[in-house]
Amino acid sequence: MPDLSEQNDITFNQGAKVTILTPGLERTPVIVLDDVIHDLHPLRSNAYKMPFSAPEKAAYPGIRAPLPSVYTQKLLQAIYTLITDIYQIPGHLKMYPLNMYYSLVTTPPDKLTRLQRVPHFDNLSPYYFAIMHYLAPEPHGGTAFFRHRPTGFENITAPRFDQFRKNAEAHMASHGEPEARYQLETDSHFERIDSVEYCQNRLMIYPGTLLHSGLIDSNTDINPDPETGRLTANLFIEFK
Repeated sequence: MPDLSEQNDITFNQGAKVTILTPGLERTPVIVLDDVIHDLHPLRSNAYKMPFSAPEKAAYPGIRAPLPSVYTQKLLQAIYTLITDIYQIPGHLKMYPLNMYYSLVTTPPDKLTRLQRVPHFDNLSPYYFAIMHYLAPEPHGGTAFFRHRPTGFENITAPRFDQFRKNAEAHMASHGEPEARYQLETDSHFERIDSVEYCQNRLMIYPGTLLHSGLIDSNTDINPDPETGRLTANLFIEFK
């Protein structure tokens, strides 16, 4: 396989199909791009050689490894204007890349913590964004977006956080905690409002405030092997 240190190994498709979803009542834009990279083999081959490990503090139910800088730099350059235009980022703000890694789901449903059983948000900042690139061949579970039923919130922002937390705790106290499973569909706590199907070489971008959950299929997705597991590239950025 080619060496990722060679700049020409990863080239982004300027003709990638762009779809803008606006899920739910709050109609928060979710950007979906298909056929993002001309050749995924160098990136996937790099993942096969990386030492994956469980993050110490993150709530992610799996293992991660660093992404190659040549990929992250070229990706952020390729999608910068799309992000700033769709989300109307103020011109004086600068983009700061934060966490960037390969990810594999490895935690079985009966080992999930309470917070891993429900949809989550990544950050309270209005200019914080998650980028997920599906790298493995199908079939694997995609990603769904949710509305918190007690509050009606689809985005958890700083002004909403205390109300969301108090209502979520009270609702669990009255209706019981979610069972030991990945959140796939609507229940008494959360309503599923949209989803992005897993498709190899599909990339999506969404605000970190948006409630979401991986649609993890226990039969296909819980696998520590980067060659056969639900391999994704995950990047988080913030404009400030």
